[in-house]
Amino acid sequence: MTKQHTATPWHHAYDGVFKRNEDESNVLQGGDVNFYIASMDTGEANSIGIQEREANAAYIVKAVNNHERLVSSLRFLVDAAKTEPGMAIYKAHIEGANAVLKAVDNDS
Repeated sequence: MTKQHTATPWHHAYDGVFKRNEDESNVLQGGDVNFYIASMDTGEANSIGIQEREANAAYIVKAVNNHERLVSSLRFLVDAAKTEPGMAIYKAHIEGANAVLKAVDNDS
């Protein structure tokens, strides 16, 4: 069974990562139109600051929103290397791309 994640695009704010509710007439409890995926606010006194929490949320969102495109690009390069003789000079890079794709496929 493949695990399904929340559809992209994801968005971020200082307090977390969220998915916008496409149907704003379906307002969530508390009047929020966003589905929170991850909270960045730990509530701990010694927690990281707001700016670092927002930077972490932005980093997560950037990675998630670009994941499919990056994987597709790597697959294209790996496939091209199999058919294009000139790609042999990039062997180490292609092996690196294969390693990343293997890790992605094993996490699915």
